[in-house]
Amino acid sequence: MHVTPEIEKIEELNKTSYEQRNRKPKLSLDTAEEALQLSGKINYQKGRADALSNIGFYHQQLADHERSLELLLEALSIQEAIANEAGIANAQYNIAILQIRFGNFDLALDSLQKCIATREKQADKAGLAACFFQMVYIHTMFGHYDEALEISNRSLVIRKELNDKNGLAAILTQMGSIYRKKKEYATARTLLDEALAIRTVEDEMRGYFATVFQRVEVYIEEGQAKEAKKLLEVGMNMALKEKEWFGVMRFNQQLGKVALLEKEPLQAETYFNKALEIAAERKFKSISFELYENLSEVYFQLGDHEKALVFHKKFHALKEEVLSSQSNSQLKSVQLMNQIESSKREAELERIKNVDLKNAFKLIEEKNKEILDSIKYASRIQRALITQEFYIEKQLKNRAGDAPGAQPN
Repeated sequence: MHVTPEIEKIEELNKTSYEQRNRKPKLSLDTAEEALQLSGKINYQKGRADALSNIGFYHQQLADHERSLELLLEALSIQEAIANEAGIANAQYNIAILQIRFGNFDLALDSLQKCIATREKQADKAGLAACFFQMVYIHTMFGHYDEALEISNRSLVIRKELNDKNGLAAILTQMGSIYRKKKEYATARTLLDEALAIRTVEDEMRGYFATVFQRVEVYIEEGQAKEAKKLLEVGMNMALKEKEWFGVMRFNQQLGKVALLEKEPLQAETYFNKALEIAAERKFKSISFELYENLSEVYFQLGDHEKALVFHKKFHALKEEVLSSQSNSQLKSVQLMNQIESSKREAELERIKNVDLKNAFKLIEEKNKEILDSIKYASRIQRALITQEFYIEKQLKNRAGDAPGAQPN
């Protein structure tokens, strides 16, 4: 394909969108939408598919998972149509992340395995490390910590080889979280402190906050309230400065946990209510039900068992609602995937049908040609025979006329 200035601009926009999707999500969205519009104008399918993938990832971050899945499946369909293996692998990776969010772990693993096969073929080491990262998350969810750590180490080796600072910090954070779950706090501290030393908010704000969150959880579980508050103050100031409300909400929740650790339930109540306000405003229901449980513990510590029971009931009711909603989303995602697969099968059958018809038509044409050639050949023979018969007859007549006693015509 001839690379025009328009295509160069689209590729640059999509590259910027991809690079900024974790650092500056709104910028990522704006550049992807511009790339999508320009791709439509010149019918540049790769640019369109890449833009759809980036926009799908943005909706994933907003927890608009159903819209994200629609966009990513459309991107995958285009990438498959133009046989762009790198694009196919990227779409499969993003779909795998979504299936993890839906709780469809079998579908997620299937997409990851397909993605890994493609990225191994292309020697895409960074892409492989990213796939391993998601597989670690799935194993951790099921408590398969040894398997998770084995895969983590494979990812770690690649990140070090590539000198990928953010990727290295991410996998160290993930490993630190696993060791925290295993109650091996000394190892967890070492890994998370190493990740914090690598990361800065400028490099990847959400990643930095994720590491801070895990490190604070270790402090809380070890009963180190003072150290937890010191790190939370740093994280909270950054989150407020950047207006990263998810971080503000989570850090308020952790400050509430620290206050409970210090037997200051009224202060904990204030922090939990601040977090709950943000969760309600941003529709983070999965965090809201956690906060109801936290508030139940506050009132239990205050000795107000009646109010503790009220929030405990709210916790269970909202948790059931979230799980029900997740089940519906799981079902919708499976239905959508099945529809896509069904459409692919129908398209393939139609393609095969068209190929068969084309082959049959070609065969008929060939047979017709053979018949026509045979007719033409027979016709030529017949004409030759008729001509020959006429000639012979004429010669016979001529000879009869030349014979003695023959009558003139």
